[in-house]
Amino acid sequence: MLSIPHDVDSSTGNVDYDGAVVIAQAVRDGMSVRATGNIEVAGLIGAAIIECGGDLIAQSGVAGRDRGKLLIRGNATAEYLEAVHGEVGGNLTVRERIVGCRLTVHGNIEAPYATLMGGNVSVTGTVSLGTLGSPRHAATRLELGFVPQLEPIAQRFEHILNMLHARRSRLLDEQRRLSTEASSPRERERQTELMFELGKLDSSIRRATSGLRGVMKEIQRRYAVSVSIAHQLHEGVLLNVRGQVWRIDRDVAGPLQISLDTRGVIWTREGRTAQLTEIGTLEEDHPSFRRAG
Repeated sequence: MLSIPHDVDSSTGNVDYDGAVVIAQAVRDGMSVRATGNIEVAGLIGAAIIECGGDLIAQSGVAGRDRGKLLIRGNATAEYLEAVHGEVGGNLTVRERIVGCRLTVHGNIEAPYATLMGGNVSVTGTVSLGTLGSPRHAATRLELGFVPQLEPIAQRFEHILNMLHARRSRLLDEQRRLSTEASSPRERERQTELMFELGKLDSSIRRATSGLRGVMKEIQRRYAVSVSIAHQLHEGVLLNVRGQVWRIDRDVAGPLQISLDTRGVIWTREGRTAQLTEIGTLEEDHPSFRRAG
């Protein structure tokens, strides 16, 4: 373990260590700390780059000023996050606030007393917050039910399938045309070639379809759409629930929960469950993201 008893700043230089790093004071603007293990920082992390192969503990928070970046393979715990960009491979735990951040969280967000406002946060797992949005309607977007590690793979399979089906359609058109015309020896030869090519295409389509189904099954296994809000959900918040983008139309007092079931996106408060249309407006709908459902 590397223990640093002072600030990480221009006098110490950047840190790149094979193992765990413990910093007794702050990480100043413009610096970077990289470690293959855990990183623990007692002081404030400024507009710095933090990369670790384990967990991050930011005891005094992170003030990123839109230049700070977190790349955390494990879990991350922080007093607060402001204007930070980055990715957390596990769970994100925040005690006070998440403000103006652009984050991808592959696990859960556990911040039952914190406020999330401004920025764009995408989470694969469940979300627990104190407040979502702000009284002044700061642009806040929360994306739910996405699996960023797998969605691009599914999209590539879909692209491949679209190309295969388009080619199959062209070959079938050619086959039909040849079957209605007087067949010369060359045309009969071409018909044989077409049968062989269509057989290969059908085999490729079956393999790609099976691959897409496998990826979508894993996406469905991993994601959860469950947002618990203890105190307040504010007007103007955008919720992207697997391709459905909802705008919250009014302030709603908590405790409440937003989730996804066979009826669609629902919300529950005081034991009563209803469609999200009671408190929100559907602004966009991209059904392809709900293939797994």
